[in-house]
Amino acid sequence: PWKAIDAAKKALKSGGFLVSYSPTIPQTQDFINKINNDKNFVHVKTSEIIERNWEIDERKVRPKSQQIGHSGFVSFVRKI
Repeated sequence: PWKAIDAAKKALKSGGFLVSYSPTIPQTQDFINKINNDKNFVHVKTSEIIERNWEIDERKVRPKSQQIGHSGFVSFVRKI
């Protein structure tokens, strides 16, 4: 995602959002480090996305016993 920052800078208006998905924290780190060194952007937040599937059968509702523990990171950045 850090390779798209220059293109996003040209494409976004002031106040526009850039949202990045990264499957690993090192990729997220590289992206945010580049954002933090660019005076045109401000890092709003980064959130970990965790998936949990549910079983729904009539009135019985519960999370499935098997789940993915981690699925990635989403970072929100705003052009200033």
